[in-house]
Amino acid sequence: MERSRPVILQGMEPGLANRGPGRIIFLNDASSSGKSTLAKATQQALAEPFVHVSPDHLVASGMLPVRRDPDRPFAWWDQMRPRFFPGFHRCLPALAAAETT
Repeated sequence: MERSRPVILQGMEPGLANRGPGRIIFLNDASSSGKSTLAKATQQALAEPFVHVSPDHLVASGMLPVRRDPDRPFAWWDQMRPRFFPGFHRCLPALAAAETT
C-alpha cells in the first residue's frame, strides 16, 4: 500500500501527474453512487487544481428549458435527454483543451 499519497489516490495510475495539462478524470456510475463525493475528495487530494463538472451542476443551474405548456407532458426524456448528455460529453474535451483541468 502506498504511504506517500493520500488514501483517495492510492491505486490511481502513478504517472498521472506527469501527463501534462488538459487531463480528464471521468467518473461514471449509477445515480447516487458517490461520484460527487469522490470528485470532491480527489480535488482535495491532488496537488494541482481540477475542475469538477457534472451534468447535475448544469441541470441545477437552470440551463434546461422550462415547461411552457402545463397541460402537456414535458419532453425531457424523449427530446432533451438524448441531446443533453452527448452535448455534455462533447464539452469536456473543450474544457481540457483550455487547460482548465
